[in-house]
Parts: sequence; structure tokens; C-alpha cells
Amino acid sequence: MLLAVGCGGAVEGDAAPSTTPDGGEAGSLATGGRSVEMGGGTESGGEAGGPTIGDGGAGGARSVLCQENERVVSHECVPCPAGDSHPAGDDATGADTVCAPVLCAVNYHVIDHACEPCPAGTYNVAGDDASEADTACDDDPCQLVFGVTCDEFEQGYLKASNTGARDWFGYSVSLSGDTLAVGAPGEDSAATGVNGNQSDDSAEDSGAVYVRRIAP
Repeated sequence: MLLAVGCGGAVEGDAAPSTTPDGGEAGSLATGGRSVEMGGGTESGGEAGGPTIGDGGAGGARSVLCQENERVVSHECVPCPAGDSHPAGDDATGADTVCAPVLCAVNYHVIDHACEPCPAGTYNVAGDDASEADTACDDDPCQLVFGVTCDEFEQGYLKASNTGARDWFGYSVSLSGDTLAVGAPGEDSAATGVNGNQSDDSAEDSGAVYVRRIAP
């Protein structure tokens, strides 16, 4: 006995799928009495807000990757607020993302949510937030660092409590808050701990650290 096997039916009409370069309707292929959509890709990178990648799984939704300085809000790529930045690549099909404030470098200040160089002869510390209000540079660096003008700044010097030749007092200096530590790697005292016998020079080049609190 012979069996008749159906081969899916003949292709009806213009069966060639079509892809429009300007993102138009997807072409369709009629096979076996039913229509199958072919996807409708675009040559221009997909919908606005970023290129489309992949087919998004069984649901057919495509992943949209946001461009630089864009973030995801309710599954859409939207620009970062003024003064904020964000790297490219956020997936708009995922959760919302946030941008981060731009922090200006040293001797830059904020003008219209952008970091601009200080005018010649003026200064500014690093860290101005470009997402906030405009900032200004100062013509007195002492005012920025110490809170007083350079004319008001008091100068002085520190001297070891037991001076000695070739002690190298001041070879290293560290300041934390109001506490100053000064190294003297050539100091010869064999004393250990704090406030030892400073007149003991029996341990040549053993070194010492001098600590002093600096009054505000």
C-alpha cells in the first residue's frame, strides 16, 4: 500500500522574505497555509536610545543597550541628569539604573553643570560636584587649604628636643589632624617606648620618631 506524505505545501505568491533598510514592516513567508513573521531587523541599529541585540528569548522582545551617558528608566534609555555621567551598555529590558555625579579635578570649578578650568592665577580643590550649583575658584591657595589667607598664615619651625649632628631630623614628616610625627633615622638613642632616655647615644643610627600635637 502506498502512503501519501505532505511536503508542507507549495509557496504561494511572492514568498521571499524582505527586510527593509529603514526599519519597515517585516517580510513574511507563506508556507503550508500559515504566515511566519521574519523579525523585521533594521540597518540603523534598532529603536532610538541604543542598538538592539539578540531576540530576547521566547517572548520575542529585543535587548536595547543604552548609549554613553544614558540610564534605564521604566525600560527606556533616557539621558543622565545634567552634571552626571554613566558608561554605555545598560540593558533597557532589565532594572532601572542610575547615573553618577561628575567630580571636578583640582583647579577646576563648576559652570552650568560642567567642569571648567580655573582662570589664570586662581585655584580650587578637587571634588566639586558638577550635578550641583556653580562653584568659584579662589586667588589665595592658603584660604582653600588652611582657611586663612597667605598673609595671615603663621610660619614657624620645629626643633628636636635633643638635637644632634647627622640625626637627619625631618627626613620624614606625617600630619594627621593636629598630630605631627617627624622621623630622624640617624638618631643614636637606645631608648625604647615613649619619653625614653634621650641622652643615651649607645645605639648608632637606630633612629627615632618625634611626636607633637599642633595647636589649632
